[in-house]
Amino acid sequence: MRHFASQSTMERSTTGLCNWWLHNALTEEIEQTKEATRNRVEPQEGTKRLQQWLIDLSKLPSHYSRQSSKKLYLEPTFQSYLELYRRYVVDMEELGQKATSRFKVMEEFHAMGLSLFHPRKDRCDICVGFEEETVEEVVYIAHRVKADRAQKEKADDKDLTPAEYILYSDGCGYQNRKVTMSSALPYFAIENGKTVTQKILEKGHTMMEVDSAHASIERHLKNRPIHCPADYKRIIEESRRFPRPYVVKYLEYSFSRTSAKSTP
Repeated sequence: MRHFASQSTMERSTTGLCNWWLHNALTEEIEQTKEATRNRVEPQEGTKRLQQWLIDLSKLPSHYSRQSSKKLYLEPTFQSYLELYRRYVVDMEELGQKATSRFKVMEEFHAMGLSLFHPRKDRCDICVGFEEETVEEVVYIAHRVKADRAQKEKADDKDLTPAEYILYSDGCGYQNRKVTMSSALPYFAIENGKTVTQKILEKGHTMMEVDSAHASIERHLKNRPIHCPADYKRIIEESRRFPRPYVVKYLEYSFSRTSAKSTP
């Protein structure tokens, strides 16, 4: 229709085309072109927002299947893919953005090597045994009560005053149930006038928020050249972009000397 724009008055009279018809035709063509351009751009921007949203989710590699599985598994926050999609829609609405389709979310989710459900090796033995009817119900119920209580206490302890320090750990005897730890905690409490409580999480349900941070740092350190300790600081800061990079405190030699002097 653009060739009509150069027609003279005589030509328009000859063809029987009036001014308003030409104006409407040209305007309609321009609007259709703009709409087609928007339709090409918006899906690309929506895909980028979706990918960033998936990147920002807390996730972990498999604990026992790292050699055979490269997938990353979401923290046990979502019970189904539908729940995951609903959370995505809510987050997009809060940002004032349009959510993409559920099919597109699942397509990107699997393309990025993500999974909602952890491998069987990583799951709790008692929970799996109960599902397969090899563990009695009374044992499973007692186990779940302990696990739920541990998670509730952990959530409640976040609101306590700094006068009391709560230390959460798993039941690993080599790391947490040893003489060094049981001696260091009372010494710290006496020297600083604080109350320190060590709580051991229920076996099979020891995942904590910091685990996703450790996993993210581990992924970014993989195959990266390290020439000096300062390289660790830079890579750790780059391990997270949203909502902000990790804050890394770079220790100097004076810190080691100060710690050595304060050790009895």
